[in-house]
Amino acid sequence: MDKPAQWALVGAAWFLALSVAVLGFLAWRHFGGSIDVAPALQGSEAALAVGATAICPVTGQKVVVGPTTPHVVYQNRVYYFSDQADAAGLLPRRRFLMDPEAILHPGAAPTLAQQAQTAVAAATAVPVATLVPTRLPAKP
Repeated sequence: MDKPAQWALVGAAWFLALSVAVLGFLAWRHFGGSIDVAPALQGSEAALAVGATAICPVTGQKVVVGPTTPHVVYQNRVYYFSDQADAAGLLPRRRFLMDPEAILHPGAAPTLAQQAQTAVAAATAVPVATLVPTRLPAKP
């Protein structure tokens, strides 16, 4: 490659880098310096600092981490939750603890352990008819 072509490539690379920097600066100025570039997603391996933001895995709401923010460590990852109950009165943290895999991987096929647990529950279930009292025969 000859010298003019090399200088053209160097110039294009510098132009691209400066364009990205200027656009980033303009975006920063437009949003008042409060760009939430990468809010901490759920499942961070370390606890987040107070004031950081996370996404509640149950509700999808943005959560500002504080000293009393509900959180759970599941499979060596920290999950933060909002503190607003749903229509049934369950807090998101409690819903997560009921079945974390269903929350983290919605639509995934049930695991073998979940299938076995369902089969055992179905096999040991008492039929409703045995729980309902029946009429006693009339005394002669």
